[in-house]
Amino acid sequence: MQIVLSGFNIDDTINSHWQASQLKIETIQRDREEAESSAVNGLMLQFQRELDTYLDSNIQKSLDLKVIPPTQINALSVYAVFKFSDNEFLLKRNTDNWEICFNGSTLVCPPDLLQKTVLFELGKIKHCK
Repeated sequence: MQIVLSGFNIDDTINSHWQASQLKIETIQRDREEAESSAVNGLMLQFQRELDTYLDSNIQKSLDLKVIPPTQINALSVYAVFKFSDNEFLLKRNTDNWEICFNGSTLVCPPDLLQKTVLFELGKIKHCK
């Protein structure tokens, strides 16, 4: 025995539910992307403020220092890079200190010594070749 409901179309019902589901998925994805973008922007602004506090902006400009955003949401780390005398430097901020990475080594220094440490290491490269 087959029951037929008048005015009911299974194809329309399936399509309607499918479209509603797709809209919900798109909304969730858009909201997620906006949240990630907001988090990345916040981290980059925080990193730049801290960098500006401890490394003079003229030095940053002279070194053509670039702040690099995180590329994965599960590893929200922001860092800065610059090249000096064919050496690539990477500046990272951890909880308490700054890390200066170059030539396979990492120097850890407190925030108030970042500028002095960077300039000292650049001086070693420039004058000890």
